[in-house]
Amino acid sequence: MFVRIEHDLGVHESAGDVLRTFVVGKCEPVDLRPFNSDQRFVAELLQRDEYRECRIVCDRKINCSFEYHLGPSFPPGTEATFFSDADGFARIERERPHMTDSVSYHMLSACPADDAVRAWNDGFAGYFSDMTVTRDVFERRLRQDGIVAEASFLAYAGERPVGLALNAIGDVHGIRQAWNGGTAVAEDFRGTGVGRELIRRSVELYGEHRVDLATLEARSENERAMALYSKFGYRRNGELHGLAAHGPQLEAFGEGVGVEFVAPERLTSVPFYQKNAQWSTLWPNATDGTAVIVVQRGAPFAYVLFRRTVDKKSGEPAIRILQAACADDGTALRAGIGALFAHHRDVTDYLAYNIPGSNKRGLEVLREAGFEPVWDQVWMVRESATAR
Repeated sequence: MFVRIEHDLGVHESAGDVLRTFVVGKCEPVDLRPFNSDQRFVAELLQRDEYRECRIVCDRKINCSFEYHLGPSFPPGTEATFFSDADGFARIERERPHMTDSVSYHMLSACPADDAVRAWNDGFAGYFSDMTVTRDVFERRLRQDGIVAEASFLAYAGERPVGLALNAIGDVHGIRQAWNGGTAVAEDFRGTGVGRELIRRSVELYGEHRVDLATLEARSENERAMALYSKFGYRRNGELHGLAAHGPQLEAFGEGVGVEFVAPERLTSVPFYQKNAQWSTLWPNATDGTAVIVVQRGAPFAYVLFRRTVDKKSGEPAIRILQAACADDGTALRAGIGALFAHHRDVTDYLAYNIPGSNKRGLEVLREAGFEPVWDQVWMVRESATAR
C-alpha cells in the first residue's frame, strides 16, 4: 500500500503533532519510540518547504499495524490521499492509481492545441459554471486575454494531458504584471500535487520575468484553491462580482451631459479610471474594447469600458462590460450605460465582468438597470519582494 498525507502545519504545530494525530487519533504528547520502523519512517519524511507547507509522502509499503490506524485497507499499489480537517486525518479523498512522479510538465508552446483544449475541459469539468470550450473558442480566449504560450504549462500523465496553467505577462500601467488566466487539473488527478506544481512553476517563472505584481481570481466558494494560492504568497485583495442581464433598461437623466464613444486609451485622461483592477478589465488588455466617456462642463464624470462579442453558445451578439465607474452620485454613469444600450439596440445579452465590490456606485447602477448576480470571486494578488 502507498500512502500520501497532506497537511498544513499550524503556527504552533509540529511534525510530531501531525504524526501523533494521525497514528493515535489525538494531538498530545506521545512517546514515538514504541512505534515500528515504518511508522518512524513516515515521521522522518515530514518536511517544511519555503512556502510553509508540510507534507508526509510515503512511497514504500506500510505494514498492517500502521494500516490499522489508517482505517480501511486498499489494494496493493494504490495511492490514497488524506486531508486534515477539524477532527484530524479522518476524511479519505479518494483512491488514486497515479503517483506524481509519472507526471511531466511542458510549455504550452510545445504542445498540440487539442491537448490544451482537452486539459482545459477535463480540468474544469464539474466546475461552478460550464467552462467547456471548443478549439476555436479556446484559441480566441488565449488571444483576447493575452496568454503567453511560452509562459504557460501543460501537465501530462504519459500521453494524456491532465492539467494546465495559463499565464499572461506584460507591462501594464507602468507595472510588470502577470495574471493566472486559469489553472485546472483533471478530476482523477486532483490532490496528487499536480495543481501545486503548476502554481510553483508559474510563480518561479514570474521571478524569471521580473514580475512585480501577480494576480488571479478564485470563486468565493473555492476555499481549497485559495488556500493553495495563499501558500505561494497570494493574499486576498477584495471581492469581484459578475452580473448578467437580458434586455436591460435604464432611464438616464442628466442636463448638459455629453457622451462619447472613444478608443479605450482615452481612459488615461480620466482621473478616476481604475488602474488597480483585474487583469482582463484593464484597458490595455481589453482587446477589441470600446470606452464610453460621459463629460459634463468639459470634465469626465463617468466611463464604461466594454467589448462587443458573440456569445459562444447562442451565437448572438453580446456586450461584456469590463468597467463602469463614476465620480458623481451615479447620474453620469446612468447616462453612459443608457447610451450604451441605445447604441446597441440589437444586443440583449449583457454581462458585467468582475466589478469590484468596492465600486458600490457602479454596482448600484447596474442593478438598477436589471443586472443580477451570476458569480462572486475573490481577487488575489502577489507582490514581489522588490515591489513591496
